[in-house]
Amino acid sequence: MYHEGKAQRAAILASAYFPYLVSLPPTLACNQLVELSELQRLNLLLGVDANAHHETWGSTDTNPRGECLLNYLVSKGLIVLNEGSEPTFLTRSRAEVLDLTVASPALSAQVVRWHVSEEPSHSDHRYIYFEVSGVDKPDVTYQNPRKTNWAKYRQFLESEIRHKEYQRHRRCFKRPWYCYR
Repeated sequence: MYHEGKAQRAAILASAYFPYLVSLPPTLACNQLVELSELQRLNLLLGVDANAHHETWGSTDTNPRGECLLNYLVSKGLIVLNEGSEPTFLTRSRAEVLDLTVASPALSAQVVRWHVSEEPSHSDHRYIYFEVSGVDKPDVTYQNPRKTNWAKYRQFLESEIRHKEYQRHRRCFKRPWYCYR
């Protein structure tokens, strides 16, 4: 959930991998996710290991996979959020922008401070950081275990387990097939 003005909106946040040796991007699963976001009228934020080059997102060149992916993104009204040409993929012999952050237009306006991190990732792909403005950040709380009332906690757990077991048995009685999925 994030705030768009005064309205609270739901969004789909996902990651995708487009294997290099398989068909041109996007994958069927990714396309289905994009279509779902369109049908449900949900904004979409997608991190993609695209394995595709295009100068539009900072690659050193453009390849057919990149052309195909860019055409798809444009046709779906999705926006590439990558800024600059800092490589997202880095080895001793190669540096390239292969990882994309993509969003629907309304959500793209909420993404701020997008950057490729210098922090070691222990991978040939580098971390990508960004923030989504308007997201309520949960308060971080800490429970001191020494101050916990363990007897009350055990009692609570036992009652919850009994309640869940009762609910499960009720479902099984009404729809036995449900319990054997």
